[in-house]
Amino acid sequence: MLYTAEGSDSWAVHGPLLYAASKLLWNPNLDYNAVFDDFIQKSFGPAKDVMKRYYERWFQEQPFTNRTLALSFRDLAQAEQLAVGSPQVLDRIRFLEYHARYAWLWPKRNEMALDELKGFYRFECETSGLYVVFHRYVEDGLRGLLKSKFGLTDADVSGICGYTDPFGAFPR
Repeated sequence: MLYTAEGSDSWAVHGPLLYAASKLLWNPNLDYNAVFDDFIQKSFGPAKDVMKRYYERWFQEQPFTNRTLALSFRDLAQAEQLAVGSPQVLDRIRFLEYHARYAWLWPKRNEMALDELKGFYRFECETSGLYVVFHRYVEDGLRGLLKSKFGLTDADVSGICGYTDPFGAFPR
């Protein structure tokens, strides 16, 4: 039997599911809860209990709400405190913080003032290499909003993220 799958830039939310899929494809008789606990332990060590709560909430409360996000930020802050001295675990937690921040800001983008939207776009640019979210989709959406709502040019928008183009405006 042949299985195929596809992933995306969504480790922040789907990391445990991607991990479980890779394990279950090798052994479909494994218990998902045991695989999930294994992921949490290996990924978050000293912060495993808080991070288990974090992921369970994300899985149960879809679509997420402001309450879900507020509790997620609380969990992530607690997890950071528990992970002091574990740099790899802290990096994973901070990655999830980037995703939570994005999830909190994205629905507010249309009501943001210019400086707020620029700040969000700058955040998106700075984290794009981490693949917190699907960068191309988000970047195009934010670039378009900055141009249509505030009248910024391609060069203006490119300057927010520090893109340089020796030939003039950043091509789109």
